[in-house]
Amino acid sequence: MFRSLTFKYTAAFAAASLLAIVLVAVFASQITQRSFRNFLNTQNESALLDELADLYRSKKGWEGIDPRDLGKLILASAPNLPPRNVAFIDSNGRVLYPSRTIPLGRTVPPRLIRQGIPLEVDGQVVGTLITPTTRLAALNQVAARFSRQINLALVWGGLIALAISVGLGFFLSRRLTSQLARLTSAIQSVADGQLSSKVPVESGDEVGQLTAAFNRMIAELNRSRQLRRQMTADIAHELRTPLSIILGRAETLAEGMLEPSPQVYRVIYQEARRINRLVEDLRLLSLSDSGELQLERRSASIENLLASCVDTFSEPASEKDISLIYRLDRFPPEVHLDPDRIKQVLDNLISNAIRYTPGGGAITLSAIGHQQSVEISVANTGQGISAEDLPHVFDRFYRGDRSRQREEGGSGLGLAIAKSLVQAHGGDIRVASQPGDGAVFTFWLPV
Repeated sequence: MFRSLTFKYTAAFAAASLLAIVLVAVFASQITQRSFRNFLNTQNESALLDELADLYRSKKGWEGIDPRDLGKLILASAPNLPPRNVAFIDSNGRVLYPSRTIPLGRTVPPRLIRQGIPLEVDGQVVGTLITPTTRLAALNQVAARFSRQINLALVWGGLIALAISVGLGFFLSRRLTSQLARLTSAIQSVADGQLSSKVPVESGDEVGQLTAAFNRMIAELNRSRQLRRQMTADIAHELRTPLSIILGRAETLAEGMLEPSPQVYRVIYQEARRINRLVEDLRLLSLSDSGELQLERRSASIENLLASCVDTFSEPASEKDISLIYRLDRFPPEVHLDPDRIKQVLDNLISNAIRYTPGGGAITLSAIGHQQSVEISVANTGQGISAEDLPHVFDRFYRGDRSRQREEGGSGLGLAIAKSLVQAHGGDIRVASQPGDGAVFTFWLPV
């Protein structure tokens, strides 16, 4: 799950969103704190100005005002305003209450007075208050400024998050598109007939899985191409021998160099049947590969099928001094299948077993009934199949002992046909063998 593109992109955008929330929260918190402090200072300044106006009215001016009284008034009316950061100036610019930077009794320039907050009594400016937040607007202006700052924080946070999201999306998309570009180029090479292109797998996500599947497809295509070339060569070889015999006999008969006889015609007939059998086998495999093989399914007895096969091959087995038996374990039920096709599977397996079983050996047919399937086996004694040949026994035209099979008429298609017919029934077929200990071919058919 953690390697999938869905998880990666979801996590990336979730991280970007979380970062945006954090940035906006930090900016908004800073501006809110600063604006709230300014708001409190403005409130304190307003209260202080009211107290100063009352003091001016009660004293009818600033004459005789003690700076210490002004300090006490500032502490009482504006506790959030540090007294040493506040100065008060009369209408003539004379400092009545000093700050840290503006000494007592000094006359300040008009520029500094313009930066302060004027104190009006009865419509007349009688003094100026200078604080760290001088020249702030009225309360409604402070609120408007606060709103603008919050909006600005949201904009900056959103812009930064957008930039991070765009950068992250660009990085991920570039990585994705670069892999897809390599994969597309390799696919185009395959379309041009080049099956040597492989794409390195750089991740375990869906793109990596697609790349691995593409590489497996290339390997399978190469294998299929090699098998097709080998099959073409094998078909040509299988046809060459009987055709050469038929043409040679026909030519010598036509030229009068060979007397017509039943033996000559028998040779021609046997070779023609050999060609016909090869063509029929290839047609059967072609129908199976294309999914057009028609099965005439009906309920059939497995016992009757095995007994029929024993009757068919009892004479060839006896000629080689091979015992041919069958047994049933947990008597299998009737199975819905095409009995002729399954008989063909058994015929191919038994004839193959007779070919490789030495005299004095045995071939055993067995059937075991399971709840969902029936298991049928053909086991023979003898030299067995080598580990090198075992993975290829169901390949078309594959022969572990080519010369022997040609002499006995084998085309190398019997086991391939058996596998196709079993799979057409929805079953499976396997082989097990140890050198010197015979071989066991087993296939399963669904009940």
